[in-house]
Amino acid sequence: MANSGVFRVSGGTSKRKLIFNNIESNIKESWVKKNNMPTARENASSCTVNGKIYVIGGYSINSVVNRNECYDPFTDTWSIKGSMPTARNAAGAASVGNKIYVLGGHDTINSLDMNECYDTLTDTWTVKKKLSGECFTMTASSVGNKIYMIVLDINQCYDPLTDTWTIKKSMPTLRYFQMSSVIRNKIYVMGGLSIIGHLLDANESYDILTDTWSTRMKLLSPRGAGTAQVVDNKIYLIGGETDKGNNNVNECYDPSIDVWTTKLSLPEGRGGLTSAVHDNKIYIIGGYKQDINQCYTPGIEIKSYHVTGNARFRFDKKVGWKDGVIKENETITCNEQGEIKFIETNVSGYIEEKINKEVVITNF
Repeated sequence: MANSGVFRVSGGTSKRKLIFNNIESNIKESWVKKNNMPTARENASSCTVNGKIYVIGGYSINSVVNRNECYDPFTDTWSIKGSMPTARNAAGAASVGNKIYVLGGHDTINSLDMNECYDTLTDTWTVKKKLSGECFTMTASSVGNKIYMIVLDINQCYDPLTDTWTIKKSMPTLRYFQMSSVIRNKIYVMGGLSIIGHLLDANESYDILTDTWSTRMKLLSPRGAGTAQVVDNKIYLIGGETDKGNNNVNECYDPSIDVWTTKLSLPEGRGGLTSAVHDNKIYIIGGYKQDINQCYTPGIEIKSYHVTGNARFRFDKKVGWKDGVIKENETITCNEQGEIKFIETNVSGYIEEKINKEVVITNF
């Protein structure tokens, strides 16, 4: 039996230590084909708002487009929405509340400084204050109620409330076609191409509270024009372009321990793709001349443990206790059989059971 640990139980003034052993371990990781996007395109922008995924702009059949198509993961159907005023590809997009802001981009001839806002409730567009300069292939990240637009030596913060831009500190490694994701107050910028076109494995994090950058563990596979999304505070970096062409690599980065791991590969290599998250699943959409829509479910590790002393409990990353989600150091109540369900934050953890049957999750 693999993986042993300690289940600490307090009763009255005495404590007894129970040793447990792993008796079951399942990894459920999968890719599932979904209904294709109506318009095949690459370098589109996407956001999830109120449970629906909006795919906007991009490059299709030798021209840029202003298409705005909405995917409903619940019904696996697409609908056509109001077109973006300015046709473009390789723009950045981020949402604040019910609105999506599409920034910059390229019209096949010129870089753009456009900032156009789509209201998902009214299906209408409005023009907002332009960027301070033209740019494309940037990443746009929503943190709180502000949007950070990053590319090359540009790091600008947009405040939708005041419709103003603020210049922030540039990232250490100048690049474009990079990927980014947000966890808490940090933006992680990964991979991309250097200013002379070399593929990069750089991974740098930007702290919005201190306006500072930090170097993190490098990518396992240097690449650009891929896509990145967050599930359970881990970043999944999927697809993109390498020196061998479009790739299907799927790698997971855990910022809490600064480690990368390899995950189940995308069924086919794709570059210029876009993505969005809904219900802890990642939808990978489009790419070079493609309309493909595939859904990735990250691995769910379920572990059953037998504990000496006639007690039982389970690890389950996806199942919360009753109707809630159990967090680190949060108090929960176990049932009469001593069965405990909690979100696993660290395999080498222990549980302390108090007299009133309350359990506190603690990590070493």
